Amino acid sequence: MFNAYESKDEFIIAAIVPGIAKDAIDIRFDEGAVTLSGSRSMPNGEGPDRKFLRQERAHGEFEKIVRFPAQVNPAGITAKLDNGILVIRAPKAEAAKPKQIEIRN
Repeated sequence: MFNAYESKDEFIIAAIVPGIAKDAIDIRFDEGAVTLSGSRSMPNGEGPDRKFLRQERAHGEFEKIVRFPAQVNPAGITAKLDNGILVIRAPKAEAAKPKQIEIRN
């Protein structure tokens, strides 16, 4: 599950990734999009021989692609994982930021 939104200066992606170590997550930027992929392993004590009565936590490989609606500065993209929430920040390129237009007489 994730949210993607923007401010006037950047795009932000917040992904909920509980129980996934940072070394099990891969983040790439290519051609105006961020690809978030990785793997969520089955917790200890759970195995293929179990019959689930209800399963809300997915296991295995995952991939999400988020295309930005405007240019970003690839060198400024950052990612932070804290308490199972991954936040990716992509600063907008100067050309994509809103500009104030002065009215002349």
